[in-house]
Amino acid sequence: MLRRLLRFSKAAIMTMLGGIAAVCIVLLAVFGLLKWYDMWRTSDWIVVDGIITRLATGSHGRGESQVPESQGCCLVLCDYTYGFGETTYTNDKVTGVWFDALSCESPEYLVLKQCQERGEHIQVWVNPEEPAESVLFRTELAAEMFFGPALAALFLIAWAMSAVVRRERRLAEQAAGHSRE
Repeated sequence: MLRRLLRFSKAAIMTMLGGIAAVCIVLLAVFGLLKWYDMWRTSDWIVVDGIITRLATGSHGRGESQVPESQGCCLVLCDYTYGFGETTYTNDKVTGVWFDALSCESPEYLVLKQCQERGEHIQVWVNPEEPAESVLFRTELAAEMFFGPALAALFLIAWAMSAVVRRERRLAEQAAGHSRE
C-alpha cells in the first residue's frame, strides 16, 4: 500500500488528504448544526410531568437482535407517558436530535433510572402545536456545537487562501514565461 502511495505526486497525496479532512469537517459541521437546529426548534416547547413506563437497555434498538449489556455497546430504550390538555400521550423519543441514542454511561440514563426506581415524575418537553411530539432532554448550548461549524469555516478560509496563492503563482509563472520570449 505504501508503494502505491509513493507513486502519487505530492500534490495528489495532499489533495486526497484534503478531501478526507474536508469530509470529516463537513460531518462535524452537520452534526453541530443539527444540534443548533434542535435547540432552536424546541426553544418554545413547554414542560409537563411524565412517568417512565419502560426503561431497558440493549444495543440494536427495539429489534429482536439485541446484544446483552455485558457484550459491549449499551443503548437506552425508554417509553414514557405524559398528559397535555385532555389527552394522554406515549412516546419513546429521549432527545431531540435525529440520532436519538443514549448510552448506559450517560448522566441522562442515571436520571431516568433514578426516576423510575423512585416512581417519580420526569419532566417532558412537549411541542404545544403538536402535543404528540415530545422529548425528555432538550439540546442545551454546548461548546461542541461551535467546533464543527467553526472548523468548517476555517477550512473554507484556508482553502480559499490557498486557491488565491496558487492563482497568483500561476499568473507570475505565465508572466515570467512571456517576458523570456
